[in-house]
Amino acid sequence: MRDINALKRNRTFIDKFGYNTIIIDKNKLEYYIYVDIFKQYSSCIPYYFGNLDVLIDDDLFKRYKKYFIQEALIKWDFLEQYFTKEDIDIQVIKKNIIEYFKLLLREHYVYWKNRLWE
Repeated sequence: MRDINALKRNRTFIDKFGYNTIIIDKNKLEYYIYVDIFKQYSSCIPYYFGNLDVLIDDDLFKRYKKYFIQEALIKWDFLEQYFTKEDIDIQVIKKNIIEYFKLLLREHYVYWKNRLWE
């Protein structure tokens, strides 16, 4: 994987195979979903982490994983062949993902000025 800045410039999932396409192990799909949603919420992550690898706390992620998956299912229809869509309000999903990032980043969490998700 690339650093956070590089990942933000690239798509995680694509519809057609191309020159730079990689095939992933579906057993690790939840972690690629994490990266995709991580990029979506990257405004919560301070710019000075940009040259680092994607940050993850695996134990914490496992507690919040269903919200990341549900957010991805809203964004990517094809994932429904791997995961079940649950009836969870989008605001509840977003609130829990933000909570994950607050716990992950602690004092480094950036409170987004526009408060789109809170």
